[in-house]
Amino acid sequence: MYARLKCQDAALREQASREICWHICQSAAWAEAGLILFYAALPTEPDLSVLFLEALRLGKKCVFPRVRGNELDLYSVTGLTDLKKGAYGIMEPVTDNRVKADDVGLALVPGLAFSKRGLRLGKGKGFYDRLLPAIRGRTAGCCFAFQLEPELPVLEHDAVVELLVTEDGMVVTSDIS
Repeated sequence: MYARLKCQDAALREQASREICWHICQSAAWAEAGLILFYAALPTEPDLSVLFLEALRLGKKCVFPRVRGNELDLYSVTGLTDLKKGAYGIMEPVTDNRVKADDVGLALVPGLAFSKRGLRLGKGKGFYDRLLPAIRGRTAGCCFAFQLEPELPVLEHDAVVELLVTEDGMVVTSDIS
């Protein structure tokens, strides 16, 4: 999967990212969420920066994760300038406005691959597997359509997302058979 992600054409990745953002904007989960967890995309992940700016324009509160040891803490962000390169070379918030995970109304989550049942394959550190159970709002895996797999290996601690969003649309994972 890493090789396929790295070989993806930049223009196609950008177009697919815009379509993913559009599908999220059209969802009830987006409309109902007052506080949204974003991620700062790596070059191989769907870029949600356009969606982040739209959330700010609409007056939604936005948080990004910051690594603390083996955990992800969430911090309120009011603009892209609130992000600086942090752990693992990922952009992280530099603000001090920490937010509790259970206040998140919609969590947008990256992954290396997702199963159609909502299982997420990350990069092996388990950060999101530890964070997602604390989120009481909706959880959405954001990926490109080719990252969807029929099945993934499951470990006891693996977290599941409720929604999957690709450039092809958004689906509720429990509705997929």
